[in-house]
Amino acid sequence: MGVNLPIVLVANKSDLVSEREVKRALTEEMVPVMQEFKEVESCIRCSAKSKVNINEVFYLCQRAVTHPIVTPPPPILIPSVVSSLVLCSSQC
Repeated sequence: MGVNLPIVLVANKSDLVSEREVKRALTEEMVPVMQEFKEVESCIRCSAKSKVNINEVFYLCQRAVTHPIVTPPPPILIPSVVSSLVLCSSQC
C-alpha cells in the first residue's frame, strides 16, 4: 500500500452467513489480502447484532496502534544535522 499504518480487517454481520460461507470467504478474500499487504495486522469476523467478537475488534485495533508489526521507515536527516554530526565526530 505504500503507507506504514497498521490495518485490522473486520468482517461485520457474520450472523447473516453460514459457517461454510465464512470459511470460503476467509480463504478466498481475507487470506489473499493479508498475504499481499504487510500492513494488515489481523483479521476478524464479528456481529454487532449477536454481540460476537465486538470487544476483540477494539482490542485488536488498540494493539495494532500501540504495538504495530509494521517497521517504520528510518528517519531522514536534514543536511544541517548531518554536517553537525560530522563536525562533532571529527572533534572527538
